Amino acid sequence: MKNLKIVILFIMILALLAGCANKDDIKENENNIEFPDEVMEISKEFVLDLLNERYDEVVAADLDPKMQLTLTEDLAKSIYVELISRCGFFNKIEEVVTEVEGDFGAITYICKFDLIHVNMKVYIDNNMRIAGLNYTFNKTYETADINELEVSFGFEFEIFGSLTMPEVENDVPLVIIVGGSGPTDRNGVVGATTPYYDIAMELYNRDIAVLRYDKRTLTHNEFISNNLDGFTLWDETIDDAAMAFFFAQTLDGIDKDNIYFVGHSLGGYAMGRISLLIQDAAAGYVLLAPNASPLEDLIVDQVEYLNAYDGEISDEEAAILENYIVQRDNIKELTIDSEKSYVELLNAPKSYWLDLKDYNPVVTINESTKPILLLQGERDYQVDMDEYQIWVDGLGDNELASFKTYTELNHVFTVGVGKSSPEEYSSALKIDPRVIEAIADFILD
Repeated sequence: MKNLKIVILFIMILALLAGCANKDDIKENENNIEFPDEVMEISKEFVLDLLNERYDEVVAADLDPKMQLTLTEDLAKSIYVELISRCGFFNKIEEVVTEVEGDFGAITYICKFDLIHVNMKVYIDNNMRIAGLNYTFNKTYETADINELEVSFGFEFEIFGSLTMPEVENDVPLVIIVGGSGPTDRNGVVGATTPYYDIAMELYNRDIAVLRYDKRTLTHNEFISNNLDGFTLWDETIDDAAMAFFFAQTLDGIDKDNIYFVGHSLGGYAMGRISLLIQDAAAGYVLLAPNASPLEDLIVDQVEYLNAYDGEISDEEAAILENYIVQRDNIKELTIDSEKSYVELLNAPKSYWLDLKDYNPVVTINESTKPILLLQGERDYQVDMDEYQIWVDGLGDNELASFKTYTELNHVFTVGVGKSSPEEYSSALKIDPRVIEAIADFILD
């Protein structure tokens, strides 16, 4: 069975033992911890050997006993291949950050790759041996000077987000990003991609403010999971999008007549209801790869696509698909008197699906009197071109609606070749600049 979820393994090796560099050897200065020169040299050479494919030197480094057992040349090579497949090729070390984590010294080398900066963190034990390594993506390195504020808003649930605010004298337009399905964070992380972050950074450079936020299903996941009765799309997406709009109207420096929504996937699907809740007070709506069909149908379509991706369908794959079909049919047949549990309803409660039974996202957003822009990647398998056509057919007579498609782009609007698959999200590609330009032109024209 193909993996239907994207899992990014940030920690490649983490064999940590008790102890760290001797306290007598560590001195604090204003920004960093000062380590002995020998420690700095050992850690730097370890990183450079790995990133320059000197795998024999990597395993010959002064490693602690657990690392000696774990780290092989083949594993070192797999780490390197994983890095370049996601990040492009290594260019140089930009900066070094030293700190103490528990009983270990931690030395982070901020490395520039073709696509992104990467934090390569080396752990050092009390015998000045290498005890672990991990890497994380660092998309904020090049944008450290951007004026980004941490904000919160909400009523029943506190919602946390980021506001990128251009530092100009005049009031600026604002975009509110409404995320897709699941417990989506403010950056829209899918694998190694961060499409909402990319939108915010690029629009900032065009003097457009952006408010993006973590969905309540991320921040308050435990509470919601324990209180699913009555939960609907209003709770998941719509109410908080409206609260974001009302919050945005209180912000200094924002042109209150030019607040726009950008809804991705489920966020676009919900946009009709969002427009109704705010009494159509937004200046316009951008829909990025929104589904038009019911969610239960879309989920089955996605499983079918992934099952057939390699041209073969195993018995296990067929059984899993059949389970999804049964759950979809449960949802189709659902009534107020049904006694199906959420595990029989694609992990959402009865209330969620009953609320959506009569919702038509195309008809509802078509009631808006404001401009609508719909953007679609033609390689998107999660919301495919059949979905796009439903929107075109439904909004085609609306003079305020416009549409654009992009041949090479997928569901998060990054470039790829051939049939789209979950694996391509593991590359740290940025959202295609044509999408940014289309959004900016829509707002600024």
